[in-house]
Amino acid sequence: MRRMTRTRWRHVRGWNIFALIHRKFEDGFNSLREGYRNVVAYCVRRGGATTAFFLLLMACSLLLFPHLVETFSPRLTPARCASCSCAARQPP
Repeated sequence: MRRMTRTRWRHVRGWNIFALIHRKFEDGFNSLREGYRNVVAYCVRRGGATTAFFLLLMACSLLLFPHLVETFSPRLTPARCASCSCAARQPP
C-alpha cells in the first residue's frame, strides 16, 4: 500500500480555508489508518499473545459480572415494593 505524503497536496494553491481543512482532515485520517494497520499487523504476528490477552480480559470481565447484577437491579424491600406503581395488587 502506498504511503500518503504531503506532496499529494501540491495541487492546492493559495490559502483556501476549505482546502486546508480538507488537507488536515485527510492527513489525520491517514495517520489514524496507518496506526490501526500497524496495531492489527502486530496482533496478527503475535497471535498467541493476542489470544492470551483476550482470554485474560474476558476472565476479568466475568469476575465483575456479579457486581453488575447488584448495581442495575437493587434488592426490593417491602417498603420499596409498596411504593412502586407496578407492584402487584393484593386482593383485600
